[in-house]
Amino acid sequence: MDKSVSLRVVAAPRAAEFDVILAADDGPGATASLGPLPDRDALRSVFDRNADEADRRAAGDSLHRALFREGVAEGWNALRQHATPDDPMRAVLTIEPPELRSLPWELLWHQGTWLWRDSAVLLRRGLVGEARKVDPEFGPRRVLVIVATPADDEQLLAEQELAVLSGLLEELPGRAHVEVLDCPQSPVELCEAIEELKPHVLHFIGHGMPRPGDGGGELAFSSPGGHEWRLTADEVPHLSEWRPGLVVLNACRTAAADPADWVGGIAHAFLDAGTRAVVSMQADIESPVAVVFAESFYTFLIDGHPVDRCVNATRQALGRLPEKTGAWALPVLLTRSEPDAVLPRILPNPEGAGADAMLRHKQYVDLRRFVGRVEERRKAWWALDDPRDPDVTTRKPVLLNLIG
Repeated sequence: MDKSVSLRVVAAPRAAEFDVILAADDGPGATASLGPLPDRDALRSVFDRNADEADRRAAGDSLHRALFREGVAEGWNALRQHATPDDPMRAVLTIEPPELRSLPWELLWHQGTWLWRDSAVLLRRGLVGEARKVDPEFGPRRVLVIVATPADDEQLLAEQELAVLSGLLEELPGRAHVEVLDCPQSPVELCEAIEELKPHVLHFIGHGMPRPGDGGGELAFSSPGGHEWRLTADEVPHLSEWRPGLVVLNACRTAAADPADWVGGIAHAFLDAGTRAVVSMQADIESPVAVVFAESFYTFLIDGHPVDRCVNATRQALGRLPEKTGAWALPVLLTRSEPDAVLPRILPNPEGAGADAMLRHKQYVDLRRFVGRVEERRKAWWALDDPRDPDVTTRKPVLLNLIG
């Protein structure tokens, strides 16, 4: 149906009240007042260890009844009835009042269905404002994985997550290139790695936490020698000149800032700095779940699917886990651009051989020989086709010339 739908929760002219505004790219919109919400602290507690599925369904039902009322409910139902998994409706939920962003909107529940797991409705959160235009590129999508804590951190399964990422990405050198930065000692080392690779995707494995005092979000880094440092939301815009299109914060509490604005902090800081989409976690994520998240998400991402479909498919994979902890609702996809525009379009062979033929060509197949030697692989690839070349979109790369 190629339809884009917007839901916005905004402060109402009436004191201490909020409105919900529904708009579609075709057809009339609607406005209704946001319905009453349960105690906000109770809503935020649904991911605690002592919460169960009944608690999450009750929270999701109350959020649904508050969001979809009167004309907004009628308009939404009319739009939704034409959507199918093969022709889904895209919807962006923008929560403007900071005090409402921390609520678990991903748990919207209605008539036995988790709305954010519906493959016919691709839901995401959004921010007001447009991201800069993304130019197409030749070559694989570049992924930089940042491991922020030592391998002996028992709370993380970084090695398993890295094995999943390497297995998925390194087998497709024509589509993806992954490099790992293990326990950077300082912001300078982190900046240098980002500037060197210029990743399309920045993937963080580690811990996120509210900063002592003001509660602002920060990412924690430590080394085997015990050196520790923090990356705060205020420091993100100054971290690097390069802005990855997608940042994945596969860590606990990285969506959390202060209690009045949990889905903010680090995630908002990356978007404000120029990143087009951020995936972060709105509560603690168990390491085994983080591994499943990474496997499912990158399987779809490297296959070329838009980021909203990748997250939707990942929610379904997490929802099939035997432990019913609500882990599928933990990822928060926050965007400042359309999902199709988050990552650059990788141009196919201009001579018409097609992407599949390109990936089978000897020059790309030979890149697989650099198993475990990602830096050497990158140097070999960039010696032929350097994606940092400012004329990359107009020239004909050497590898593609060889194929043509």
